[in-house]
Amino acid sequence: MDYILSKLDQKINFFAKQTHKQDILCTYLRSKIEYMLIFIMAYLWDKNFDKLDPDDKEIILREIPTPSIGIIVEISRMLDLDKEFFGKRKISKRINEYPSFRNNILGHGFTYEDATTTVVDKYNEIIDDINASSDALKSKYDMIFIEKEEDGILQGTIYNYDGNGYEYYSCPSHATDGKANNLYLRLNDGPLHRLSPFIHICDEDSVYMYRSIKEKLIGKIQYNQLVKTGECYATWPELTNITIESDGRRKRTENSTIINDFNNNYKKYIDTGVKKQIKKFLTKNRASASATIWGHGGVGKTASVQSICEDLSVNKKYFDYIVFYSAKDRYYNYYSGEVVDNEPSARTFNDIIEETNSVIHEEVSADQNKIINYEGKTLIIIDDFETFPPDERALIEGFTRKLDIDRHKIIITTRSNTVIGEEIRTNELDQKKTLEFLYEVLTNEGKIKNIKPYVETISDKKLSKPIHCITSGRPIFIFQFAYLWMQNGNIDRIVDKDLKNSEAAIDFLYGRIFDYLSLNSRKIFGAISQLVAEEELSNLVAKLAYVVDMDKDGEKFQTALADLEKLRIVEIDGKFFKVYSKEIFQIMKSSFDDLAKTFRKTVLRNIGRVGSDNSFEIDEALLRSADSSRYTETEDSVIEQYSYVLNRETAPSSIRFKAILNAVNYYANDRGKRLEAIELCDSYYDTFRLDNRFIKLFASLCWSAGGKEHKSKAIRLIEDHFSDSQAQLSTDDLICVDVFSLLILYKSLFWIDERKQSKTQRRLDEISHDQFKAACAVQKTRFFDILSEGNAYYQFIQDVDVTKIEAEVRMNVISALRQLVEVSIRVQDFDKGEEICIYAKINLPHADQSAFSRRLMDIDYYRSQNN
Repeated sequence: MDYILSKLDQKINFFAKQTHKQDILCTYLRSKIEYMLIFIMAYLWDKNFDKLDPDDKEIILREIPTPSIGIIVEISRMLDLDKEFFGKRKISKRINEYPSFRNNILGHGFTYEDATTTVVDKYNEIIDDINASSDALKSKYDMIFIEKEEDGILQGTIYNYDGNGYEYYSCPSHATDGKANNLYLRLNDGPLHRLSPFIHICDEDSVYMYRSIKEKLIGKIQYNQLVKTGECYATWPELTNITIESDGRRKRTENSTIINDFNNNYKKYIDTGVKKQIKKFLTKNRASASATIWGHGGVGKTASVQSICEDLSVNKKYFDYIVFYSAKDRYYNYYSGEVVDNEPSARTFNDIIEETNSVIHEEVSADQNKIINYEGKTLIIIDDFETFPPDERALIEGFTRKLDIDRHKIIITTRSNTVIGEEIRTNELDQKKTLEFLYEVLTNEGKIKNIKPYVETISDKKLSKPIHCITSGRPIFIFQFAYLWMQNGNIDRIVDKDLKNSEAAIDFLYGRIFDYLSLNSRKIFGAISQLVAEEELSNLVAKLAYVVDMDKDGEKFQTALADLEKLRIVEIDGKFFKVYSKEIFQIMKSSFDDLAKTFRKTVLRNIGRVGSDNSFEIDEALLRSADSSRYTETEDSVIEQYSYVLNRETAPSSIRFKAILNAVNYYANDRGKRLEAIELCDSYYDTFRLDNRFIKLFASLCWSAGGKEHKSKAIRLIEDHFSDSQAQLSTDDLICVDVFSLLILYKSLFWIDERKQSKTQRRLDEISHDQFKAACAVQKTRFFDILSEGNAYYQFIQDVDVTKIEAEVRMNVISALRQLVEVSIRVQDFDKGEEICIYAKINLPHADQSAFSRRLMDIDYYRSQNN
């Protein structure tokens, strides 16, 4: 007799006295019989299941998910190794005949009120005979539900055998085999007999018995309520992966898959979304024998592959053997928030081969061919691959290439950027998934009776972001957050704790991250700390490439940067990169000091050139740095910095032109060195020869230097520019208009000045009359050439609205037209001079017309003199 049977008897005794309610009585009697049968199975399961031979275990596990009453009886018979219930022939017969009697009454026939008495009598006979079968049913047992263990003390509730009360239960955990969240029988102060998971008590009025396994992969059981109508569900992970046979090293599971023994790192798996991809790879992928699951620490890689092992141990059989290895040499204890050392199950490639051979062939052998040539299907899982030494990783990778896709699968989990075979990424959870995961932790790990206040709290939109922020969406920190919350009871006490930024968390997550990087990635990793700040973790990708001196080798830089991005050390958004978290930034700062001294000097020198301001592109920053150096550094240093920008082939043409312009201004204006400025322009002539702006700059510089040589060079620069087949003459380009104007202006001024000098030389008898005449002949020819070219210019300029162009260009146009008038007067082409003057008076602003008015009067005078 126990608490539940007493409750049922109270109801049965009540309805037995009411002849008009015999149908209800029948229901309670049937409930009692079926409870007794479930009780027998639960009692025997606890005592004998582990003693069964593997074949019997396999049969039971195949039948238990959706058992009929007949199956319940058959399972109990198989479990009754000591013949406690089925030893007596009469009792055995009663138990065995009940399923067929029940089916006749409920399923295969019709029972009316005239047969109720017969049914009640039959039920009572069965109950009496079953009761007589064993002390387990006749004895007066208390039921104990152990709710929790705290400070080494088990605490719970005692439900009295008479069904009329309950008491508080407390017992040191070392004094009993009882475990939290389980229901037990106890006779006096004797040993506990476990009834869970087949009989379940929520409270004194809510008692349940097993009906079926609703979701086998997670061990979710559906229960029928006793005494009143109802049902409930509870999850028992122990039912997801029951061992049929074990020798301490390997075990045979429910579907006969052989798997090595290892401890899961979770009580109940909570899916983070990656299992579906892993399962698809294992069961459907035909492209690769290997897959790599990678991501930061604490995102659920290990738990996911361990849960996959459980899934593959039930239902359909995919593999003959599954072998799980872990190189994990430390783990993060989310109860204490500390990093704890751990003994890995494999440290070398040979460890993996020997253990796999031991599981498959029951032979410790380092011969990998025994695995490669084995005809059965094998799954090998290697956890924390990055922890293996580099030479061991290389051996493992070589081994994967020898496997047959039809017979082998290998999964590797890692934090490093090594990808072997198919790539499966793991991610931190977003805000919504973080809260969902937290709810699962609270309900499944904490076994909280009243979950409502917690649900209301995590549903508060104001808290979703802080919870996500302090856990970073990583399951490991969500677990820690949940336990802190359950211990404190007040979320306000922990919502300000930045769990992911504790010293231990940073060490666990990123302490070894530097070791996973290639040499070039390490350089970038350390240099980033000098380019960003804790309050601003982003900057320009191009600037980073320059700082680490890899901007001229884009492929090398992009490969190294991609490694950092894949490890989620940085995120790339267009032109910008951003350090993933402040804790990574701190490790970057530390690692910079470990880099080579020469590299560190290069980084600091380059940052000195471009600065760390992320508002400017790399070339613009270099130019600004060169501009700033004009006031603080030596002339050679300034020109070197301008030359650096000018020599960058990847720099935009606009930046390079600014560099030559500013460098020329520095030489010519700041330092008064026009000849050096001209030499600088000469050095970059081939680079800019098609650029109107450069030709104007260079020609103006030469003209302002004075002397025939430089003025001739100014003219020649413009003539060569316009004679180049690639140069375009367009009135839409004001610089082109300006340069064309300068050509006419310079040539006119040059030869008019030559005429003046010749006259002066003759007046002073510095040249003979014949020399003067010869010079004048040459000059006259040049004047006609200028006028011919001037006609083209005059036609060109008429398509330009001179009143709307900027002042500097307008002044050069006006000067060019004035000089054309001067030239036309000197060759006595008065009509052309007059035409230009009239055009100017009509089209030029009033303030610019006076000079042309005077020249009209002069033309009239010269024309009259010739007549």
